[in-house]
Amino acid sequence: MSLLENPLSNKPSEAERKTLTLAYVLYAIGVFIPLSALVAVIINHVRVNEVQSDFARNHHRWMMRSFWFTVLWASLGGFLSGVGVGVILIFFAYLWYIYRIARGGMNFLEEKTLPLPG
Repeated sequence: MSLLENPLSNKPSEAERKTLTLAYVLYAIGVFIPLSALVAVIINHVRVNEVQSDFARNHHRWMMRSFWFTVLWASLGGFLSGVGVGVILIFFAYLWYIYRIARGGMNFLEEKTLPLPG
């Protein structure tokens, strides 16, 4: 069932909104203190299958994908840092992380979902 077919499932509860707000704030702090992003991804993994709204599930998945792809690209960059390419890869992974959290946060505030694969 798509979000357009059942708009009521798209409306998050107040508790779901608070959890998403907390997660986005922790991810934003994660730009400076990476441990907070780790706490946020744990929250996402715990809550993603508990939420009732498609909107909240969509945002949890967006944040989890942002975190894990950043870890992937930064790890690859760390591995390649001896070659010199790694530092550039880490820099772009960092910028990509900031973009993903900013875009997700803005869409959350505008009550919009985000594009996810399949």
